[in-house]
Amino acid sequence: MTSGVADTPKSGQPPAAGEHAWHTLGVDQVLHSEGVDGQRGLSSAEAAERARRFGPNEFAAVRGESRWHAFFRQYRDPMQLVLVAAGIGSLYPLKQLGTGILLILLTLFNAVEGLHQEGKATAAVSALQKMVIIKAKVRRDGQLTEIPAGQLVPGDVVAIEAGDIVPADGRLLQAATLEVDESALTGESLPVAKSTDPVAGADTALGDRTDMVYMNTMLSIQSVGLGYSKPAAGLMDRPPLPPGRPILTRALIVWLALVGLVIAIGTLSVISWAEHVHGLAIARTMGMVTFALFLLFFSIESKDQRDSAFSLDTFSDRTFVVTTIGSFVLLVLSTVLDIFQVVMKTVRLDVRQWLICAAVALSIVVAAEIRKAVLRRTAGRP
Repeated sequence: MTSGVADTPKSGQPPAAGEHAWHTLGVDQVLHSEGVDGQRGLSSAEAAERARRFGPNEFAAVRGESRWHAFFRQYRDPMQLVLVAAGIGSLYPLKQLGTGILLILLTLFNAVEGLHQEGKATAAVSALQKMVIIKAKVRRDGQLTEIPAGQLVPGDVVAIEAGDIVPADGRLLQAATLEVDESALTGESLPVAKSTDPVAGADTALGDRTDMVYMNTMLSIQSVGLGYSKPAAGLMDRPPLPPGRPILTRALIVWLALVGLVIAIGTLSVISWAEHVHGLAIARTMGMVTFALFLLFFSIESKDQRDSAFSLDTFSDRTFVVTTIGSFVLLVLSTVLDIFQVVMKTVRLDVRQWLICAAVALSIVVAAEIRKAVLRRTAGRP
């Protein structure tokens, strides 16, 4: 999902006399007020002029604390005050000159060390901020280009999508199922649903302006969980995939194609053999059972990419165990109960026929375990 955003000056502040309350205006009114074509965006010349007029799209730098002020602030620490008091008390009235000087020098050392550590932390944060440059996809001269967020100007039409950090305050021009995490701005823990509909009331609270987005908030990533067991341990701690890297790698595509080939060959082989030996009705039922067992065994093997399905961790998830057993029981009932046989057009299988279906389906387990062993060996795991 991508949303067009018109960057607007002071959109997060109450409108002053003569200024627009951007959240109360319709999309066409916003574009007209900013003098911009929503399809083409600003021209390069107009963007340069607005950059000269309004300056960079950055927060005003806060004046830093002086070194002397920071030094004396170290003495607000209770331990420092205790040491100073003890040092002065040692000098007078106890007249223990050596102890008093030592304690005062200790407070000076603590203050200098604290100042040094604060300086290193501030420098590290500053360096990190310089390294992390937010980019913005902006439409200029009819083309969508990527520029540093600091180069945005009022009236720019910006494209944003799930996972992006909003590069500037703006009025939404287009939106579809858009939610924004504004917790840092409003304290609201849940993402806020956004739309392009104007919001009545110039004094509407910031968090209720659902047609606006604000700088440094983040567009929520909407997702649907698929599966029937708990997520893998540490799943949310894994780093995201680098931009441009496909989710389905070539190796994974080859593996899935091989799985499909094994399932197809195994199922068709069972059907062909059973039809020749037992007839069409039993062949159809054995084919269904074999295919279902293939999928059931593959789901167990897919619970972890590298760890063996025969480890205790595989069945430590109660939901996974119950669902797996339930699936197998339903499969058995489909060949035992008359009502299932009528609905699914199956027939009863004997033990030998079940063992043949299971033996063929277990080929997917063998293939998966071999693959996992190779992956563990490549990764240097036992």
